[in-house]
Amino acid sequence: MSSFRKSIVSYSSAMMFCRFVAIVQGLVILRWMTPTELGPWFALQLISLYGAHAHLGILNAVNRQIPFHHGRKEEEKAERIEAVARGAILLFIVAGLVVVGVMALLGVGTEKYGNGIVLMTLTATLALGVHYYLGLFRARNQFGRAGWGNVVNALVILGGLPLVYFFKYDGLLWRIVAATSLSLLVCIALDRFNFKIAFSWSETLALVRIGVPIMIVVLALTAFASMDRTLILKRLDEQAMGLYALAFSVARVMALVPNTIGQLFYPRMTALYASEGLSRGLVRRCLQASGMSGLTSASVGIAAVLLLPWIVEQFFPRFIDGLPPLRIAMIGYVTLSLAAGPTYFLIATAQKRRQLVALLCGAGTMVFTAYFIAPQTLEGIAISFVAGTFLYIGGLWSIVIASTRRARERAA
Repeated sequence: MSSFRKSIVSYSSAMMFCRFVAIVQGLVILRWMTPTELGPWFALQLISLYGAHAHLGILNAVNRQIPFHHGRKEEEKAERIEAVARGAILLFIVAGLVVVGVMALLGVGTEKYGNGIVLMTLTATLALGVHYYLGLFRARNQFGRAGWGNVVNALVILGGLPLVYFFKYDGLLWRIVAATSLSLLVCIALDRFNFKIAFSWSETLALVRIGVPIMIVVLALTAFASMDRTLILKRLDEQAMGLYALAFSVARVMALVPNTIGQLFYPRMTALYASEGLSRGLVRRCLQASGMSGLTSASVGIAAVLLLPWIVEQFFPRFIDGLPPLRIAMIGYVTLSLAAGPTYFLIATAQKRRQLVALLCGAGTMVFTAYFIAPQTLEGIAISFVAGTFLYIGGLWSIVIASTRRARERAA
């Protein structure tokens, strides 16, 4: 148990370091580049965001099944799943590299994005291997190895800043390719060059069946979180995407609060559900988590709204037009922090399908507002984000209240 706790502390520290590096290097890039230069980069990141799920749920199944079999002391079954999943991911990577080669030969997107689409597709392909190993390490409770994999990626990203300084947009692209490639090599080394591979259609299909439902929910969360970026790409232009970089940077910081607080309360919620079912104590924990998250986020949000105008004017004057939409989006970020309780409540009580419905309703509201209600400006995109967030959070809390009410009625 002592070793496990040390691994958790090591992993948490590593992830905090990586998040700090990401924020710092992001601010440096804002200082060096113009909104017009950054716009295509933020648009191309959608390839990485969605490409991370191009495994048909196999990685989600690995994260679920390997700890399950380890817990039952079925080590051979766990190793078999590792080998089958490794083989499937290898095939996905090979197929992805073929696609990248064809895209390069055809010159896909070169007129608008240069080599961006090709290089980001290459990055997303290699990242499948990185995600496999990081998930595998966590599934084995080897959090120290998972932490090192993330730290290497963060250090290469940080060390690659000179590429960005000298080559701007192209530097961003080659830096992410280098970081992903080196991270994959390091992960392979951390796994002690274990190349045990198995190919089995039936076993792969079994993993897909287990992982796809989980992947769909995670993919929906990704779509919801990146919907403002997608709407800017569809409705506006690259310069607008670059100006919205302020909101992307603040969102990354604001997301730390509900994620951290929710993860702290999640084990307690799970224990309460196991012992008491859908009880008042469980709802109370849910309220406490969201209350703490909401108050903390509101405090950070108020400080940001007050201080950011001066900071942007002094250090990032080229992005000053991004402040108005950021002020509106901040309402959404604070509202989103109220998901800290119900998100983990639904995980603890196995109600992910209902969460998916809430997500789809929120995303649909965001799109409808952007196209038919809000103005076609960055402020309009921010308004759409806030509207979708309100509906999503309202949906989550409606599920919590309704499920608790049904449990009371059954008990009566």
